[in-house]
Amino acid sequence: MNGYIRVKSLLAIVILLLYSSCSNPEAPDYNDEDNQGGGKSLVLADLNGDKVNDQASITLEGQNINLQVEVQRAVIKLEGSMLEQDTHPFYEEPSIHLLNEKDSNHKLILVSVLWNTNKIGTKADLWVFTYDETGLVKVWDSNTDGRVELAYTVSDYRDGEVSLEIPRLSLSTRVPIDEAYYEGYLSAHSEGIIEETTTSMYEIRDFDNDNTPELIIEKVVSTGAVEWLPFRRVLEVYQIANDELHLLKVIPRDNIPEQSQ
Repeated sequence: MNGYIRVKSLLAIVILLLYSSCSNPEAPDYNDEDNQGGGKSLVLADLNGDKVNDQASITLEGQNINLQVEVQRAVIKLEGSMLEQDTHPFYEEPSIHLLNEKDSNHKLILVSVLWNTNKIGTKADLWVFTYDETGLVKVWDSNTDGRVELAYTVSDYRDGEVSLEIPRLSLSTRVPIDEAYYEGYLSAHSEGIIEETTTSMYEIRDFDNDNTPELIIEKVVSTGAVEWLPFRRVLEVYQIANDELHLLKVIPRDNIPEQSQ
């Protein structure tokens, strides 16, 4: 009889342990308030400097991202074609990152999506929001606000090369140009704007060593049917301050060889 009771007791303990492990799910994916975000779907941090942690979360519903902070909500509409083209459209699923503001205890909310594409590898869509008790306000959108005009001038064609000037990049160099292309097109378009085609990647890091991270965005640039630039991508560096993004500088992503003028 005693053996039977011990067996029953042991079974009861095993069942209790199994029930406890099933009824205590993994802790929510919270973020430390000093963390920069890390690509989470749920974060807990003091966003507006009132020394009270705020819970922010995102969910994907159809073709919308729902951003929720406490009782405030914002809806981000995604590109329907990107969702419909592929059964696995995301390189990185919709995520929340926190952006510490310079000289402030406020944080901005960055919502990001990285899409898989067959043409350039990835395409990034980014949205930045402020939060306070009155609501969520979108202050920046990579599709509408993240556009920088890169004006260029070419001149002095000789020996299969032209002089290229891009003031926004502080770039002055000589680049090789096909003679037929120069004579047929570029000689009549010696001044123009280099097109930014796609935001391909982003990162959050302290670019200028001021102890506050910046948002760095990589963009693909194009000159049309014939690519003649000595670089294919640029980096745009944004400072995070006063509830806004401020463009600090634009630099070529690729190494440009030194060339004689």
